[in-house]
Amino acid sequence: MSDLVWTIETVRAIIAREDDPTRGVPFRFVSRDDLIAIGATAESICILLPPDDVSPIRSKSFNYVPNTEVFPDGASGRVNVGLVTVDKSDLKEADLEILSLIFLGLMEMGQGLGGQVHFGETVKSIAAFFMRQGARDVGTEKILGLIGELLLIANSKSPEVMVAAWHEDKSSFYDFRVGEQLLEVKTSVVPARHHYFSSNQIPAPDGFEFAVASVLISADPSGSTLGELIETMKGQVSISSFDKLLAICLDTIGAPIEHCDHFRYSLGDASRAIKFFDGTEIPRPQASEGVMSMKWVAQCEGVSPVDPFDWIGFD
Repeated sequence: MSDLVWTIETVRAIIAREDDPTRGVPFRFVSRDDLIAIGATAESICILLPPDDVSPIRSKSFNYVPNTEVFPDGASGRVNVGLVTVDKSDLKEADLEILSLIFLGLMEMGQGLGGQVHFGETVKSIAAFFMRQGARDVGTEKILGLIGELLLIANSKSPEVMVAAWHEDKSSFYDFRVGEQLLEVKTSVVPARHHYFSSNQIPAPDGFEFAVASVLISADPSGSTLGELIETMKGQVSISSFDKLLAICLDTIGAPIEHCDHFRYSLGDASRAIKFFDGTEIPRPQASEGVMSMKWVAQCEGVSPVDPFDWIGFD
């Protein structure tokens, strides 16, 4: 056992540390036999537990990998562990106290019990607490936008190239870019192709080709969810590309994926309703003197259809 006296104050003190993250997480072990430990950097809190065979949990603020290899300080060599990481940025004082109590509870689970202790299901039940900030349903507008962009990736001939071209910055004016070719995806639930545009997008910068992908979504109470669409991408792209894809989705919605399940849509109808238009022909209003920026709704039915860029590779 560790020489530390494990109290809620001890755990809170470890969590509050702001060690240099480039030096690794300075884990404090409770039991070297059971590999139970806690550590922290300036950005996150990390907990080591014995490995388990349950499914991982991935959200914006809470992540659980049930079986991975680490090189923890104080342990001899490489070990397999379950790894919990919690983002510190959104935690309140009361949250830190609850997290400290949770860790002490996990510690007690591993003490005095014979045989293998399974932590995975316990961690899953705890994870819901740290996802509270996204407990309310995500707005339909965010969900629609992600569905449109993911459908474009899923229906392309090279999803790997599409993910590489996908923006990682929410403030980016265009969704996809390869070289000097820009693609913006617009998604709507109305029958007509009426989409919002801004003066930051139109006109496109000089020297760039610009196309718009218009996606029409039909709401369907028995249809697919955003989470199910994301799951289908696992077999279409590499692990690193899927990690990027999932990170963009979580960053966009700011909540666990399951908080988007209230909106369901017809996957087949949406996939068949993707069309591409010449971005230079999108109607736009004339700005009066002194106007710095504008946002408007444009009708795309009268705009010239175009073939998608080669790197999109639609059939």
